[in-house]
Amino acid sequence: MPPDDLAKFKATQQRALATAEQTRAAKAAHAHAHAAAAASTPNQRTASSHSAQSSAPNPKKRPRQPASLIQPAALSDHVLDEESQALLAIIDFLKGKYEPVPYEHIYNNLSIDLDRRDPRLESLITSNNHIIRDEAAKTLSYRYKFNIKNKTDLLNVLRQHPHEAIDIKELKESYPKALEAVEALATDKKCIVIRKDKDDSIRAVAYNEDDLNLAIDANLITLWHETKIPSGADLAKELDKVGLKALQAFVPEGKSSMKDGDQKVKKKRAGRVHKITNTHLKDELGFK
Repeated sequence: MPPDDLAKFKATQQRALATAEQTRAAKAAHAHAHAAAAASTPNQRTASSHSAQSSAPNPKKRPRQPASLIQPAALSDHVLDEESQALLAIIDFLKGKYEPVPYEHIYNNLSIDLDRRDPRLESLITSNNHIIRDEAAKTLSYRYKFNIKNKTDLLNVLRQHPHEAIDIKELKESYPKALEAVEALATDKKCIVIRKDKDDSIRAVAYNEDDLNLAIDANLITLWHETKIPSGADLAKELDKVGLKALQAFVPEGKSSMKDGDQKVKKKRAGRVHKITNTHLKDELGFK
């Protein structure tokens, strides 16, 4: 059994046993205190009551009791039984594996005998959405969000989510070679890749729908890249040379910017010179 899996399983068992022991100790202390109070004489109980009232702290500043003495019955609800611990160990063991795992392999690594047919464990495994069970082959496998085995499966997943970008983390969790497959699909123009500005790494992937791809004339693309747009005040000068004016904000005739009843109407200030570009066409023209 791998040391990491064995250590993880033993740590889970030790935490559960420690919690159970703490709960039993709290219940025993509570029962002992109740028996001692019942055995005391009426005078002793009265004296004890007066003493407790005189020495009781302010209720608003009552010190918190140790966790082991607070509602011991509730603490017992958090103690996992043996079968639940076994289920958690199995799920952790299946994660990161992309092929069905035989019962024998689970027994050799976790010492959990699935052939023993424990009714409680059988029910937990069958009802768990993260586990796929093949009773005939006697195997278990982890159910990932997407069923991807190769590049073709990945493309089909993208095709099934039109107009939607899927986080690369979800794809990598379902298919360890997702990054290489996405790069290959992007090279073939089968998918659209959204990258991070910080390090240019892939952030999300979307299906590239052929119906939305437009054929752009090569001469137009060349013209796009060769055309330089002035910036700032030079833009207004260049527009003026060809008889064009920069866009200005205005108020249509017959309309006022003030509500009815106002005595004064404020003049609309001329809008700032806007930079006119064709950036909305950059994707169609191959501009980067």
